[in-house]
Amino acid sequence: MKFFVVLMGLFVCLFADYKLDIPANAVSAKLYKNQLFIGTDNSQLLSYDLINKNLNKVLEVPNISTTIEENIGSRISAIDIRDGKIAIIYETDNRQRRIGIFENNKLSYLDVEEGLKELFFIDDNTLLVVGLSSELYYLDLKTFKLSFQTKLTYSSWIGDSEYLADRNVLVAVSEGGVVIYYDLKTKKIIKELPIQKDILYSVGAIGDKFVAGSAENLAYYFDGKKAHIFESKDKHVLRVGLGDKFGAYYNEDGIDIFTLDGKKFKHIDYDKEQVHYMLFWNDELITVAYDNAIYFWSIK
Repeated sequence: MKFFVVLMGLFVCLFADYKLDIPANAVSAKLYKNQLFIGTDNSQLLSYDLINKNLNKVLEVPNISTTIEENIGSRISAIDIRDGKIAIIYETDNRQRRIGIFENNKLSYLDVEEGLKELFFIDDNTLLVVGLSSELYYLDLKTFKLSFQTKLTYSSWIGDSEYLADRNVLVAVSEGGVVIYYDLKTKKIIKELPIQKDILYSVGAIGDKFVAGSAENLAYYFDGKKAHIFESKDKHVLRVGLGDKFGAYYNEDGIDIFTLDGKKFKHIDYDKEQVHYMLFWNDELITVAYDNAIYFWSIK
Protein backbone atom coordinates (compact mmCIF):
# COMPACT_ATOMS: atom_id res chain seq x y z
CA MET A 1 0.00 0.00 0.00
CA LYS A 2 1.39 3.41 -0.93
CA PHE A 3 0.55 6.94 0.03
CA PHE A 4 1.75 10.09 -1.70
CA VAL A 5 1.98 13.64 -0.49
CA VAL A 6 3.54 16.82 -1.80
CA LEU A 7 5.24 18.72 1.01
CA MET A 8 7.09 22.01 0.53
CA GLY A 9 7.59 21.30 -3.16
CA LEU A 10 9.10 17.84 -2.61
CA PHE A 11 7.55 14.56 -3.67
CA VAL A 12 7.36 12.36 -0.60
CA CYS A 13 6.27 8.73 -0.54
CA LEU A 14 4.94 7.20 2.68
CA PHE A 15 4.01 3.53 2.56
CA ALA A 16 3.80 0.34 4.59
CA ASP A 17 7.27 -0.87 3.76
CA TYR A 18 7.25 -4.29 5.37
CA LYS A 19 6.14 -6.32 8.36
CA LEU A 20 8.10 -8.44 10.78
CA ASP A 21 6.47 -11.73 11.76
CA ILE A 22 7.30 -12.90 15.29
CA PRO A 23 6.49 -16.22 17.00
CA ALA A 24 4.03 -14.75 19.54
CA ASN A 25 2.11 -11.58 20.30
CA ALA A 26 4.15 -8.49 21.16
CA VAL A 27 3.48 -7.05 24.62
CA SER A 28 6.30 -4.51 24.96
CA ALA A 29 8.97 -2.89 22.81
CA LYS A 30 12.13 -0.82 23.25
CA LEU A 31 14.50 0.77 20.76
CA TYR A 32 18.17 0.63 21.71
CA LYS A 33 20.65 1.89 19.15
CA ASN A 34 19.95 -0.21 16.01
CA GLN A 35 18.07 -2.94 17.85
CA LEU A 36 14.36 -3.33 18.46
CA PHE A 37 13.72 -5.39 21.61
CA ILE A 38 10.33 -7.10 21.80
CA GLY A 39 8.73 -8.65 24.87
CA THR A 40 6.18 -11.31 23.97
CA ASP A 41 3.36 -13.24 25.62
CA ASN A 42 5.14 -16.60 25.23
CA SER A 43 7.93 -15.95 27.77
CA GLN A 44 10.47 -14.74 25.18
CA LEU A 45 12.43 -11.53 24.78
CA LEU A 46 13.43 -11.02 21.15
CA SER A 47 15.81 -8.61 19.46
CA TYR A 48 15.55 -7.46 15.86
CA ASP A 49 18.58 -5.96 14.14
CA LEU A 50 17.16 -3.05 12.17
CA ILE A 51 20.16 -2.92 9.83
CA ASN A 52 20.80 -6.59 9.12
CA LYS A 53 17.11 -7.61 9.49
CA ASN A 54 17.90 -10.50 11.82
CA LEU A 55 15.49 -11.68 14.54
CA ASN A 56 17.01 -13.44 17.57
CA LYS A 57 15.86 -14.77 20.93
CA VAL A 58 17.66 -12.97 23.76
CA LEU A 59 16.21 -14.89 26.70
CA GLU A 60 13.27 -16.97 27.80
CA VAL A 61 11.68 -16.78 31.25
CA PRO A 62 9.78 -19.72 32.77
CA ASN A 63 6.21 -20.43 31.75
CA ILE A 64 3.57 -19.83 34.40
CA SER A 65 0.41 -21.34 35.84
CA THR A 66 -2.80 -19.73 37.03
CA THR A 67 -5.83 -21.08 38.86
CA ILE A 68 -7.38 -22.11 35.54
CA GLU A 69 -4.40 -22.78 33.22
CA GLU A 70 -1.03 -24.48 33.45
CA ASN A 71 2.22 -24.05 31.58
CA ILE A 72 1.24 -20.90 29.69
CA GLY A 73 3.50 -18.13 28.44
CA SER A 74 4.65 -15.30 30.67
CA ARG A 75 4.07 -11.79 29.36
CA ILE A 76 7.11 -9.51 29.34
CA SER A 77 5.48 -6.13 29.88
CA ALA A 78 8.38 -3.65 30.15
CA ILE A 79 11.96 -3.45 28.86
CA ASP A 80 14.98 -1.19 29.26
CA ILE A 81 18.61 -1.60 28.22
CA ARG A 82 21.89 -0.06 29.35
CA ASP A 83 25.43 -1.09 28.38
CA GLY A 84 24.94 -4.83 28.25
CA LYS A 85 22.27 -4.99 30.96
CA ILE A 86 18.64 -5.68 30.17
CA ALA A 87 15.84 -5.00 32.67
CA ILE A 88 12.37 -6.49 32.24
CA ILE A 89 9.08 -6.82 34.09
CA TYR A 90 7.49 -10.21 33.55
CA GLU A 91 4.79 -12.46 34.98
CA THR A 92 5.12 -15.35 37.41
CA ASP A 93 2.50 -17.81 38.65
CA ASN A 94 -1.01 -16.40 39.10
CA ARG A 95 -0.04 -13.28 37.13
CA GLN A 96 2.26 -11.92 39.83
CA ARG A 97 5.15 -9.66 38.75
CA ARG A 98 8.91 -9.95 38.81
CA ILE A 99 11.73 -7.59 37.80
CA GLY A 100 14.52 -9.38 35.99
CA ILE A 101 18.05 -8.19 35.22
CA PHE A 102 19.79 -10.07 32.42
CA GLU A 103 23.56 -9.64 32.28
CA ASN A 104 26.35 -11.96 31.12
CA ASN A 105 23.75 -14.55 30.12
CA LYS A 106 22.41 -14.73 33.67
CA LEU A 107 18.96 -13.63 34.84
CA SER A 108 18.66 -12.27 38.38
CA TYR A 109 15.21 -11.34 39.65
CA LEU A 110 13.12 -9.78 42.39
CA ASP A 111 9.43 -10.49 43.09
CA VAL A 112 7.48 -7.22 43.17
CA GLU A 113 3.95 -5.85 43.42
CA GLU A 114 1.49 -6.43 40.61
CA GLY A 115 0.96 -2.73 39.85
CA LEU A 116 4.46 -1.91 38.63
CA LYS A 117 4.24 -0.63 35.06
CA GLU A 118 7.51 0.69 33.61
CA LEU A 119 11.22 0.76 34.38
CA PHE A 120 14.21 2.83 33.32
CA PHE A 121 17.95 2.64 33.98
CA ILE A 122 19.05 5.95 35.52
CA ASP A 123 22.66 4.83 36.03
CA ASP A 124 24.66 1.59 35.97
CA ASN A 125 23.40 0.48 39.36
CA THR A 126 19.91 1.98 39.70
CA LEU A 127 16.54 1.35 38.10
CA LEU A 128 13.63 3.75 38.31
CA VAL A 129 10.40 1.75 38.53
CA VAL A 130 7.04 3.43 37.88
CA GLY A 131 3.84 2.11 39.44
CA LEU A 132 0.41 2.27 37.85
CA SER A 133 -0.83 4.50 40.68
CA SER A 134 2.05 6.98 40.10
CA GLU A 135 4.45 5.56 42.70
CA LEU A 136 8.16 5.88 41.97
CA TYR A 137 10.60 3.30 43.30
CA TYR A 138 14.37 2.85 43.07
CA LEU A 139 15.86 -0.59 42.61
CA ASP A 140 19.47 -0.78 43.81
CA LEU A 141 21.11 -3.36 41.54
CA LYS A 142 23.97 -3.97 43.98
CA THR A 143 21.71 -4.97 46.88
CA PHE A 144 18.60 -5.82 44.83
CA LYS A 145 16.49 -3.81 47.25
CA LEU A 146 13.45 -1.86 46.05
CA SER A 147 12.71 1.37 47.93
CA PHE A 148 9.73 3.70 47.66
CA GLN A 149 10.65 7.24 46.59
CA THR A 150 7.49 9.27 46.07
CA LYS A 151 4.01 9.44 44.55
CA LEU A 152 3.69 11.80 41.60
CA THR A 153 -0.02 12.50 41.75
CA TYR A 154 -3.16 11.61 43.65
CA SER A 155 -4.90 10.78 40.38
CA SER A 156 -5.81 7.12 40.41
CA TRP A 157 -3.30 6.10 37.73
CA ILE A 158 -0.48 7.12 35.41
CA GLY A 159 -1.25 6.59 31.75
CA ASP A 160 2.31 6.54 30.45
CA SER A 161 5.80 7.83 31.19
CA GLU A 162 9.09 8.46 29.43
CA TYR A 163 12.58 9.00 30.83
CA LEU A 164 14.75 11.77 29.37
CA ALA A 165 18.21 10.45 30.12
CA ASP A 166 20.03 13.60 28.99
CA ARG A 167 18.11 15.65 31.57
CA ASN A 168 17.56 12.99 34.23
CA VAL A 169 13.84 13.83 34.09
CA LEU A 170 10.78 11.59 34.03
CA VAL A 171 7.83 12.83 31.95
CA ALA A 172 4.48 11.27 32.90
CA VAL A 173 0.82 11.79 32.00
CA SER A 174 -2.03 11.19 34.40
CA GLU A 175 -5.70 10.31 34.48
CA GLY A 176 -6.36 13.90 35.53
CA GLY A 177 -5.06 15.37 32.26
CA VAL A 178 -1.75 16.63 33.68
CA VAL A 179 1.73 16.32 32.14
CA ILE A 180 4.28 15.99 34.95
CA TYR A 181 8.04 16.62 34.73
CA TYR A 182 9.90 15.06 37.68
CA ASP A 183 13.60 15.83 38.25
CA LEU A 184 15.32 12.71 39.55
CA LYS A 185 18.34 14.66 40.80
CA THR A 186 16.46 17.15 42.96
CA LYS A 187 13.61 14.64 43.54
CA LYS A 188 11.05 17.33 42.83
CA ILE A 189 8.30 17.99 40.32
CA ILE A 190 9.58 20.83 38.15
CA LYS A 191 6.55 21.19 35.86
CA GLU A 192 2.87 20.35 36.08
CA LEU A 193 0.95 21.17 32.91
CA PRO A 194 -2.84 20.70 33.17
CA ILE A 195 -3.46 20.42 29.44
CA GLN A 196 -6.75 18.47 29.66
CA LYS A 197 -9.53 17.67 32.10
CA ASP A 198 -9.86 14.05 31.03
CA ILE A 199 -7.53 11.06 30.74
CA LEU A 200 -4.14 11.29 29.03
CA TYR A 201 -3.28 7.84 27.69
CA SER A 202 0.19 8.24 26.23
CA VAL A 203 3.19 10.57 26.04
CA GLY A 204 6.24 11.01 23.83
CA ALA A 205 8.99 13.48 24.78
CA ILE A 206 12.30 14.73 23.44
CA GLY A 207 14.04 17.75 24.98
CA ASP A 208 11.50 20.55 25.46
CA LYS A 209 8.99 18.90 23.12
CA PHE A 210 6.21 16.50 24.05
CA VAL A 211 3.05 15.01 22.58
CA ALA A 212 0.19 13.50 24.58
CA GLY A 213 -2.84 11.46 23.52
CA SER A 214 -6.18 12.28 25.12
CA ALA A 215 -9.64 10.94 25.90
CA GLU A 216 -10.86 14.37 24.76
CA ASN A 217 -10.40 13.25 21.14
CA LEU A 218 -7.23 15.16 20.40
CA ALA A 219 -3.44 15.00 20.40
CA TYR A 220 -1.70 17.84 22.24
CA TYR A 221 1.77 18.69 20.90
CA PHE A 222 4.12 21.26 22.46
CA ASP A 223 7.02 22.17 20.16
CA GLY A 224 9.14 23.80 22.88
CA LYS A 225 7.57 27.23 22.42
CA LYS A 226 3.88 26.81 21.71
CA ALA A 227 1.10 24.23 21.70
CA HIS A 228 -0.51 22.57 18.68
CA ILE A 229 -3.86 20.79 18.88
CA PHE A 230 -4.66 17.96 16.47
CA GLU A 231 -8.35 17.17 16.70
CA SER A 232 -9.42 13.57 16.28
CA LYS A 233 -13.16 13.97 15.62
CA ASP A 234 -14.97 11.54 17.93
CA LYS A 235 -12.05 9.15 18.50
CA HIS A 236 -9.79 8.93 21.55
CA VAL A 237 -6.08 9.35 20.79
CA LEU A 238 -4.74 6.17 22.34
CA ARG A 239 -1.03 6.24 21.46
CA VAL A 240 1.56 8.82 20.45
CA GLY A 241 5.21 8.84 19.46
CA LEU A 242 7.89 11.49 18.98
CA GLY A 243 11.13 11.31 17.02
CA ASP A 244 13.91 13.61 15.87
CA LYS A 245 12.05 14.62 12.70
CA PHE A 246 8.40 13.67 13.12
CA GLY A 247 5.70 12.89 15.64
CA ALA A 248 2.69 10.61 15.31
CA TYR A 249 -0.60 9.80 17.00
CA TYR A 250 -3.01 6.90 16.67
CA ASN A 251 -6.76 6.49 17.00
CA GLU A 252 -9.30 4.04 15.62
CA ASP A 253 -9.31 5.87 12.27
CA GLY A 254 -5.59 5.30 11.73
CA ILE A 255 -2.24 7.00 12.22
CA ASP A 256 -1.39 10.64 11.61
CA ILE A 257 2.16 11.92 11.12
CA PHE A 258 3.14 15.52 11.86
CA THR A 259 6.31 17.57 11.54
CA LEU A 260 8.08 19.00 14.57
CA ASP A 261 6.90 22.51 13.71
CA GLY A 262 3.33 21.29 14.24
CA LYS A 263 2.13 20.70 10.69
CA LYS A 264 0.16 17.66 9.60
CA PHE A 265 2.23 15.49 7.30
CA LYS A 266 0.26 12.39 6.33
CA HIS A 267 -2.56 10.06 7.36
CA ILE A 268 -2.15 6.27 7.28
CA ASP A 269 -5.28 4.14 6.99
CA TYR A 270 -4.32 1.62 9.64
CA ASP A 271 -7.01 -0.97 10.48
CA LYS A 272 -5.06 -3.64 12.33
CA GLU A 273 -4.73 -4.33 16.08
CA GLN A 274 -4.66 -1.40 18.52
CA VAL A 275 -1.23 0.22 18.53
CA HIS A 276 0.67 0.20 21.84
CA TYR A 277 4.05 1.57 20.71
CA MET A 278 5.01 4.09 18.02
CA LEU A 279 8.77 4.30 17.54
CA PHE A 280 10.83 6.32 15.08
CA TRP A 281 14.07 4.93 13.68
CA ASN A 282 15.89 6.73 10.88
CA ASP A 283 13.15 7.37 8.28
CA GLU A 284 10.81 4.67 9.53
CA LEU A 285 7.84 4.63 11.87
CA ILE A 286 7.53 1.31 13.72
CA THR A 287 4.11 0.36 15.08
CA VAL A 288 3.79 -2.39 17.68
CA ALA A 289 0.45 -3.86 18.74
CA TYR A 290 -0.65 -6.95 20.65
CA ASP A 291 -0.11 -8.98 17.52
CA ASN A 292 2.40 -11.39 16.01
CA ALA A 293 3.37 -8.87 13.34
CA ILE A 294 5.21 -5.55 13.66
CA TYR A 295 4.77 -2.98 10.91
CA PHE A 296 7.39 -0.63 9.47
CA TRP A 297 6.29 2.50 7.60
CA SER A 298 8.92 4.19 5.45
CA ILE A 299 9.18 7.90 4.74
CA LYS A 300 11.19 8.51 1.56
